[in-house]
Amino acid sequence: MTVMRGSAASFLTAMAGLSCRIIVVALVAISGICTGAGEGTFRNTTKDTAYVGSNVCAGCHPSIFENYRKTGMGRSMTSASNPAELAKIPKPVTLRNEELNRYFSVFRENDAIFQSEYENDSSGEVFRTTRKLEFVIGSGTNGTTYLVKRGDSLFEAPLSYYARIGSWGFSPGYEMEDAGFSRPIQTGCLSCHSGRVDPVPNRPGAYRDPVFRELAIGCENCHGPGQLHVNERSRKVPVTGKLDDSIVNPAKLPGWLADNICMNCHQGTAARILQPGKEYLDFRPGTPLDETVAIFEPPAQPGATVSPLLEHYSMMTLSKCYRESNGRLSCTTCHDPHVQPRSESASYFRSKCLGCHTAASCKVPAGTRGDDCAGCHMSKENVSQIAHSVLTNHRITSRNGQSLPKEAFQRTTEELPDLVHLNRIPGKKDKVPAITLLRAYGELVSSQPQYGRRYVETLQEAAKTNPDDPAVLSALAWLEVGKNTPESNSKAMDYLGRAIQSGSLLANDFEKRAEQLNQAGRAPEAIEVLKRGILVDPYHQRSYKALALLCIAEKRYEEAVQVMRQELDAFPQDSFMRNLLKKAEAASRR
Repeated sequence: MTVMRGSAASFLTAMAGLSCRIIVVALVAISGICTGAGEGTFRNTTKDTAYVGSNVCAGCHPSIFENYRKTGMGRSMTSASNPAELAKIPKPVTLRNEELNRYFSVFRENDAIFQSEYENDSSGEVFRTTRKLEFVIGSGTNGTTYLVKRGDSLFEAPLSYYARIGSWGFSPGYEMEDAGFSRPIQTGCLSCHSGRVDPVPNRPGAYRDPVFRELAIGCENCHGPGQLHVNERSRKVPVTGKLDDSIVNPAKLPGWLADNICMNCHQGTAARILQPGKEYLDFRPGTPLDETVAIFEPPAQPGATVSPLLEHYSMMTLSKCYRESNGRLSCTTCHDPHVQPRSESASYFRSKCLGCHTAASCKVPAGTRGDDCAGCHMSKENVSQIAHSVLTNHRITSRNGQSLPKEAFQRTTEELPDLVHLNRIPGKKDKVPAITLLRAYGELVSSQPQYGRRYVETLQEAAKTNPDDPAVLSALAWLEVGKNTPESNSKAMDYLGRAIQSGSLLANDFEKRAEQLNQAGRAPEAIEVLKRGILVDPYHQRSYKALALLCIAEKRYEEAVQVMRQELDAFPQDSFMRNLLKKAEAASRR
């Protein structure tokens, strides 16, 4: 890809004396070679085309914009201080987590909403943390969750609002996890829930100010960056050819390529792996998603059930309707992203069904079947990962409980027989980079132990193709740690040192390297490694504990106390560190 684009740049330089029309044609042709899109390639898919924001689009497309703002995507993120959010808290709400013996409350003060976490004992209040809510994630169909800002990082708040029950409850996972306000929100999440987020490079969970260039999902999330289109249309540059190729029109893309736009955010519970050198925000609508993110899942097993959470595309492709449409059925066959069906949603989607079927297609007697096709053929299912939530299963079935079709068990390829590559480019061999497969097997192996052997084999291959990649070096190190012999521990120490030197962002790498240095009698070096790890990931709790205990062992008491206070500022719920700090402060007064 990089070589092709470099060649294209040289080619165009050589053509500098030719007419603009010839150069545009050459650009389109070369872009088609680069993306593999062929017919329907658009010129705004290059990385150097800038984003302009949906408000600029609204200047020429006001009615589309106003309709879109009412959709779920158009309401995907807002400020927490908007009137609709304030109305959810007519009075303070407090919930108790029995497991943790903690209280969590949400309340409003003037035009701001706050959440608190606190703990009491027989002597009174042990600690209290209160954070202002900054942003709201979710359209509100099932519910909304909230983000707080701490320094330049974003974190999930412990309480969410669930629309189906009309009340507050613990955010997903918080019933069992002692996370407080310390669960970081990563770019991979925000790239789908917002219009455009602005992350700090090489600082997971950290963002520039302002965090969002656009809050809710906007026009350019699906149409690509708009600068080229706005410039040409404002200057009335003539449109040549059959379509305006200055901005992506998903309706003019091949079906699979248009579905890639939806799949970017609506196919996610399997392993989603960034391709080498890519970031989530590198994806441009109109280009194959697999060039940025590869999506894998284990092959289906007979009798297995599939959660509808973010399995919209995968389930759709297993429908008879999809399989027999020869590529004509796509996400936008039934969904117009610009419109949110309301009270007439049953009839709206029935009209979509009748685009291919007739009323006579239904075998249920006319007097008893009703008009809600989707209600019978696309079941609503509870989402086990998110309380009080239901989603539509997008596998269109003739009856509830229908088993998976045989095609569900035939989706692997000769090149990749043990994983389903869900967004493989059609007609292209399933050649996945070793480093990508390594990360995929690494994500799956904890819940799918059968991938352990393939993980090791792929690691050995990646060590040849990407010997200096920090992820490869880290994986090699932890493989040696698992062997736990003097020789393997020595190798692990070397690998971890090289991984950190190569730019590892994994706090566990720093922590293990420090542990090994300390065991080798090199405690001062271990302390510096832990300090570097905390700079890379300031919200990895164990790093603080390891550093505080190591400073105490080295009689660097003032540093130890400073580290404990720093940790408690980040994790005020940590009773271990709170008690350790009390003992250290008492000792310093003696």
